[in-house]
Amino acid sequence: MRLIILLTFLSLNLLADDSWTLIHKDDQNKSSFHIKLGDFKKIDNKVRLWVMESYDEPQLPEKYGYHSLKSLVQVDCSSTKIRFMAYSIYKSNNAIGTAIYTKGQSSEWFEANPNTVNRAYLDIACKESN
Repeated sequence: MRLIILLTFLSLNLLADDSWTLIHKDDQNKSSFHIKLGDFKKIDNKVRLWVMESYDEPQLPEKYGYHSLKSLVQVDCSSTKIRFMAYSIYKSNNAIGTAIYTKGQSSEWFEANPNTVNRAYLDIACKESN
């Protein structure tokens, strides 16, 4: 019995991705926002980074009812603009498991307004980039 409990615990730890850093938790909306810190490369004053959003309640569209979203984001450090390069949505929290939908088409650039999670993504990426 101890062996089964140990194997279960180890397998759950292997599935958990602890390389995400929490940057904001919204208790009212039951959501959390994370960034994958690492070696951000600045090319032509632009930086790409991975971000993840996790929700306690299922999100729309209802046909997916997802609990998390992982995105490749590009920020422009010479302005305050941001765009999503690609994203995947997941049934589980924390983008664990297999994506149920993926889109690889870049969005248009948009303003990362002050005091928003998108601005936090931009600020962190531009400050930490090399």
